[in-house]
Amino acid sequence: MRKYPLLPVLSFLVFFLGVCIGALFYPGWNGNEYTLSDLGKHGNQMSSLFFNGGCWLSGMILAAGGVGKAVSEGGLDRFAGISLVISGIGLFTLGFATGDYREIHDLTTYVIFIFAIAAMALATASDAMKRDWSIVIFSLIILIAALMTQPVSFNGTGETILISAAAAWSLVQVYKYHRNDD
Repeated sequence: MRKYPLLPVLSFLVFFLGVCIGALFYPGWNGNEYTLSDLGKHGNQMSSLFFNGGCWLSGMILAAGGVGKAVSEGGLDRFAGISLVISGIGLFTLGFATGDYREIHDLTTYVIFIFAIAAMALATASDAMKRDWSIVIFSLIILIAALMTQPVSFNGTGETILISAAAAWSLVQVYKYHRNDD
């Protein structure tokens, strides 16, 4: 079985761990009132350490998974891998762009969102071209859920939905590769 499809799943697990531990150290943090990135503000050292560390590590892992996809596959899947690399670099950068760097933070958030959606759309189009309809149906449902969120305006709730959709899409990709390798 190919190992690189597991890296985006691992990336999301690391990110969620950073969010959960960061939230434990942020008294009063609420996903309906704050963005996930508020966990990374430098006013709360322990919260920011875990959240930003989670961004750095998960961004590197996601970029590595994207490199694996870009190098191992062709066509639209190669471009999906490149999009994952860019999204991973954005996630890594997000760990640095908190507090006084609001404009950079917002731009980075949009980069992550746009290129995560692009990766999902490109890989789904590739699966459609291969007539892998069961994967296409699941991927389209997940892609629609992700498109219904806009991470900055919906605060932590929207960000969590987008990240959950991307994690679910990654699991569908792992299933696809596992099924095709058998």
